[in-house]
Amino acid sequence: HGSTAADPHDAMLRVSRLPLVRSAVQTVISAYSEVKGRYPLLGLMGGAAEVGIRSISYVAMRQATPLFQTLEPQIEVANSFALVGLERLEKNFPILNQSTDEVCSHQIIQHQFTVKQFRCVSATPRALPPAPRPTGGGSPKGCCPPDP
Repeated sequence: HGSTAADPHDAMLRVSRLPLVRSAVQTVISAYSEVKGRYPLLGLMGGAAEVGIRSISYVAMRQATPLFQTLEPQIEVANSFALVGLERLEKNFPILNQSTDEVCSHQIIQHQFTVKQFRCVSATPRALPPAPRPTGGGSPKGCCPPDP
């Protein structure tokens, strides 16, 4: 019977529909389109490469179709294993269900929080001898306890 591009049990289709993958691909496509539009020579070269890739892909698919039909049972087994692995990945890495924008904004917030924690820890004297503190309160506002 075989799986089709619309089959929800197709591992590659499921991967391509993950928000992180989809948004990353869209970002690359947008950047590529922008570069092609901004630089005419690169646009011309990119367009020629696209035509060549389409032609090669078409010929390769025509020639590989009999092989794919012969290997269909093995491909279905591999697809089943891939689906199980994908389920585990989605369960263990919820980041896959976020867009690249969400991931980047979360990383920026996390980075800012980490930097703020570092400043607080490095501004709080522990077993080290007291360091000269800046005038006007000493530590960055809002992250460390006030000076005694």
